[in-house]
Amino acid sequence: MAPEIKEERKTTEYGKGFERYRRKKKRNSVKRKILTGLLLLTLCVVFLIIAVGVFFRVSEIRINGNVYYKDQDIIDASGIEYGKNIYLVSSSAVSERIVADFPFVKKVDLSRKVPSTVVLDLECDDPMCFEEIEGEYFLLSSGLHVLDRLNSADDLAARYPEVKRLVTSGATEVVVGRDMVFDKEAYAANLNEIVDAVAQSELFEGLTTIDVSDRFNIVLVYAHTVKATLGDSVDLDLKLRFLGEIIKDVGTSGGTIDIENVEMGYYIPSSGERYD
Repeated sequence: MAPEIKEERKTTEYGKGFERYRRKKKRNSVKRKILTGLLLLTLCVVFLIIAVGVFFRVSEIRINGNVYYKDQDIIDASGIEYGKNIYLVSSSAVSERIVADFPFVKKVDLSRKVPSTVVLDLECDDPMCFEEIEGEYFLLSSGLHVLDRLNSADDLAARYPEVKRLVTSGATEVVVGRDMVFDKEAYAANLNEIVDAVAQSELFEGLTTIDVSDRFNIVLVYAHTVKATLGDSVDLDLKLRFLGEIIKDVGTSGGTIDIENVEMGYYIPSSGERYD
């Protein structure tokens, strides 16, 4: 029986040795895979660093949405350097520079087209109205952002013939490139709502004056010949629609319209009268 026991022990020791060898081989295999992965990752990082350093350099700058300025002026103000890596160009810094230097530009989105193009998509404000203050004419957007300053009515009419005359009160700051500032916050908030509602109305195109100097007594002039009193901004959308229907009937023949109360509106015709 003894030889059989010895043979069994030999077999057991051999099995344990093989198992240790298999585990060691497996550990070595895992280590090799990890090292290979780290090596490949390192090579990829090195390649990317070299590629970023050597390639992807700005060789072209495209401008989209520019309506009021020369493209080259926008490019010069952007601060983007030709030859600089496109991924090192700061979107926020470029946007801040352009918006600060060009009042008509409201927003700038920067995108990159591999391998070497930077694209600037501009969102521009459109001039909607102007206000005369102490002999100067300030061009305004619908949000009352100051777009330009002109020294004469003739210059304004030549450059921006479609804008409407706006009359406000209590302006404390009118600076090109900034929103108008008023002494009363409640007036400013209500004024923006009124101007926006009027700008969205169907009759806006034919308006020549928007007088909101008294926000409780809004006055609109249509085609220089029809003067409409709307009262305050309560039910303003309804009043604007009502006024639009009246003007469809009376046209530009002249007169005054009172719709402070939409249930008791009236029209008084006049001949040859010119307003504003």
